[in-house]
Amino acid sequence: MPQIILEYTENIQVSEDFSSLLLKIHQIIHSICSINIDNCKTRVVSHNQYFIGNGDLDKAFVHLEVIIFEGRSNETKTMLGENLITLLKDYFEPKTKNVDITVYLNDIKKREYFKYSSNSY
Repeated sequence: MPQIILEYTENIQVSEDFSSLLLKIHQIIHSICSINIDNCKTRVVSHNQYFIGNGDLDKAFVHLEVIIFEGRSNETKTMLGENLITLLKDYFEPKTKNVDITVYLNDIKKREYFKYSSNSY
């Protein structure tokens, strides 16, 4: 935990290598939520089929979902959301001027999450 999903529309011209961006996302989550950075798992999804508003092809979106264990204060979540949105804005906005960027923080109950790892951390 946490599970992180970064989605974006394919009309945003980005490099296929998101390593630096994803590392920064993991570092922000680690520093604000005191989560072991080795537990962060991120997947990136580019959407080639999407429809925004009235179908204007110049519009784009970026959406980041961060799923973390419950129990963090509203202040911590606000700080996390604001830091992540700033990072995403700085990364994606120069690539397209007509983009909506959203961050969704999703709490999950520890008793509803199960994990097996063949590695000993």
